[in-house]
Amino acid sequence: MPLHGVPGYAKKKENMFLRASTARVELNVLSEKMNEMIAVLEKQEKKEVTATGNTVKYDLSKNVLEYLPTVIPQGVDDEEEAANDSRDAKKLMKQKSKFLGLRHSIAPEKLASITSSTRSEVSVQNVLDMDPEFDSFFGPNDMRLMALVSHNNMKHAMREFVEANKNVLKKFRLTGTNTTMSMLREVFGDDPEVIYGPSCKSGPLGGDAQLVAMAVTGELGGCIFFIDPMDAHPHSADIECLVRQGNVHNIMMLNNPTTAHIALNAMRVALKMGRVEMIPSFFFDLESPSVEAYKQRQNNVLNNAVAAFKKSARERKVDKAMKDANALWEKDHAMKEKKRASVRVSFDKMTIQEEKKEAYSEEFEA
Repeated sequence: MPLHGVPGYAKKKENMFLRASTARVELNVLSEKMNEMIAVLEKQEKKEVTATGNTVKYDLSKNVLEYLPTVIPQGVDDEEEAANDSRDAKKLMKQKSKFLGLRHSIAPEKLASITSSTRSEVSVQNVLDMDPEFDSFFGPNDMRLMALVSHNNMKHAMREFVEANKNVLKKFRLTGTNTTMSMLREVFGDDPEVIYGPSCKSGPLGGDAQLVAMAVTGELGGCIFFIDPMDAHPHSADIECLVRQGNVHNIMMLNNPTTAHIALNAMRVALKMGRVEMIPSFFFDLESPSVEAYKQRQNNVLNNAVAAFKKSARERKVDKAMKDANALWEKDHAMKEKKRASVRVSFDKMTIQEEKKEAYSEEFEA
């Protein structure tokens, strides 16, 4: 049943529900981060970590909510200049921390290696451990399939993504196209916890179309599809169909590594806490909000067609009745004409006989 079709669910309530879920996720993330920092505070009063050219000083006198590393460049004598540099560095590190994920502590030496010139090539799995072991509230067979697909030039990125998120991905039944499924078996090896769904053919041979069928029949809950935007594809029609049907049936569609990493962090929380509403496409038949308008248009078309047919049927019925009436009138008219003709013939015969009698009478008198 579509989520918005459940009694009591209105669209506004659904939006509020999703916003509340997002807020809870952010709160849980912040809570975990605070717990980590509190643990550090309890173990030691001060900790200094030397990074490349920098000394990171943790000021434990500050409030925990304001607790952030302060970077002081070495060799700076001017206190005001050092303070300005410290504020700028602090702001930069805070932005990078948000970008990489608040749930994880980040080694300063690794943070320092992430510069603005290389931010487009940040490999999250090389920066920090984002995939701890955890227990899932749901079993793989309790949820719909998770599909993984990647184009040729994106297969390396997909492998890195899978290796960085193994503990989340193995909570789902996994399916995908031929080469991606082979890669999954290489990465997971003989892990008994991993459950595989049906393996599809390669994309150009119909694998994407097979995934479309799964999406339409309600077997697919999500699809991680690393599309190559820089190359042409012989099966572009199948790719467009898969993306479109994913949107039509409102399943989770992740088409690049950044969105996939972000989504899997949220999915980890959903699995740990048993939050069905955070990953509804793995449990319910959903649909795009525009589907309702489409169905209404289709109903209008059907109703108009039925009305036109009924009108045409009435018109045909009237035409038939008129034709039948005309035929009956013509038949009756023909019968009357026949009778008139018969009467005229009889009258003519009588007239001829009368004329003959008169002629005989005149001859007899003569």
